[in-house]
Amino acid sequence: AAAGSAGAVDVTLGGSIEMGIEYGLGKEVDGFMFVGSKAYQSVSLSIAAAGTTDAGMKFGGSFALSTADELKLDLYDTNGTVAGGKKLVKVTNSDGSAKIAGAAYNVSGGAKVDASQIVSVKINSAWQGAKDTTTGHRINMTSIAGNSDVCKIAGIASASVSNAIARSNATAVAQLISISSGAYLPAGRLTADGLSVTAMNSKVSENIAAVLNNGAGANGTKADATFQVGFAADPDAYAANATVYAGPYMEVKLTSSTTKMVVGAVCVTNEFKASETAAYLDLASRVMQVGAASIYIEGGFGKLTLQQGDYAGKVASIGSAGDQATISSTGLVAILEGASLMGMNGYAAVDVGSIKAGSRPNYMLGTTIDLMGLSVAVEMEDEATTTTVVTNTGGTAGTQDENKYIDHWDMGTSYTLGDMQIDGVLDSAGDWALKASGSVAGFTATSIIENVKKGQNKKAGLSIDTTLATSFNGINVSIGLDEDLEYSLSGSYSIGNSGLAITAAYSSEDNGGKVSAKLSF
Repeated sequence: AAAGSAGAVDVTLGGSIEMGIEYGLGKEVDGFMFVGSKAYQSVSLSIAAAGTTDAGMKFGGSFALSTADELKLDLYDTNGTVAGGKKLVKVTNSDGSAKIAGAAYNVSGGAKVDASQIVSVKINSAWQGAKDTTTGHRINMTSIAGNSDVCKIAGIASASVSNAIARSNATAVAQLISISSGAYLPAGRLTADGLSVTAMNSKVSENIAAVLNNGAGANGTKADATFQVGFAADPDAYAANATVYAGPYMEVKLTSSTTKMVVGAVCVTNEFKASETAAYLDLASRVMQVGAASIYIEGGFGKLTLQQGDYAGKVASIGSAGDQATISSTGLVAILEGASLMGMNGYAAVDVGSIKAGSRPNYMLGTTIDLMGLSVAVEMEDEATTTTVVTNTGGTAGTQDENKYIDHWDMGTSYTLGDMQIDGVLDSAGDWALKASGSVAGFTATSIIENVKKGQNKKAGLSIDTTLATSFNGINVSIGLDEDLEYSLSGSYSIGNSGLAITAAYSSEDNGGKVSAKLSF
């Protein structure tokens, strides 16, 4: 009815076509002008429509089309059970918490290394790090969570255990190694044959124990060597059903980007929540995919928008700061923006799929204030109320209600004075960042100061990035420099008003760059 009473609907069409070559380390060799290069192409198309009814109500919508390198397929159950027929080529779970826990001590000097400073630990010849996304290939979907925890113990054993370590010999035949009291632990994977092993260095004042359980016990262990590792001094620092490796020493990477040789026990634990199961196929030829679809209605009540994707609020993130409050879409997000009152604008958003009887949905509330060049935005997110199953060190299970009303929040401010603008953000994770930009005599300088809170098992601390850009006669040049003196260079040439631009870029940190042509319309 609204559309029927409206006048002409304005349709806007835009998009871009980009083709080029990426060069540098890790790229495929295609025999072109670069050693180690890979050709790529991408096409995007955006379509938007807007109109106004005779009564003055505005309405509209938009969506985008883009080429995809990978096709996503939702999997289904083939035999009527939850996990029965679900097989996968690739599944990604991006909704979970991860951490590194344990106790480690420098081989030289015996000083304790705090687990919060460890970014990753070398286990079974590969670096294992805490991460928020896990991916499995060609396996049953139910086995991801059970195999996600992995531990390493290193040092001198205080007790002898027979056939406690499994490894392959020179002919790749499995063999069992015994642990000798007072000797460094041999390299390999702990088996379910041993009853208990205590890895302890003479310089370590804390007893670090790895408890091995035979068969299917109270901790849900299985016969294929899955264990629970516990620390007496810290009952929360454990990994349930973990795969445990041993050795005389182990390497850890710290948040300061340094590598240490340590003894002790370190576990990489990942607790993943339920997520969709999907298969991903690499495509021989590009296909178009639809995304960023939204519809809005605007009137005296404000503006109501229904959109397909996630909603990050109105606080613009700077680097890793200001990105905590985000509504994750399960299919549809509703956003309501109110009318302005003395420079203050309120807004709210909710994931429609999270609305259930007896529990709070995943919603966001926020407000923005504009006062003579100064703008401030504050927003908070309440995640959907859930109950988490907690496994204690002794193997008993309990529940913990995550019933906080403010789970995440972001705060941002911006001030504009002539050709200068200063932005700042702060979030609930303790990360903050400042961004300053200004233009003088045709040159634009931008500097970002970012601080990531320490103790999150990731590289943290203060970083500074500065960019200087200018343009003349259709040529745009940009030079960037960070706190590690890594530099980036980029240049582009716009051919008249045709929308066609030739671009070249290089990054010393990535040891590579790209050369491309892009047509925008």
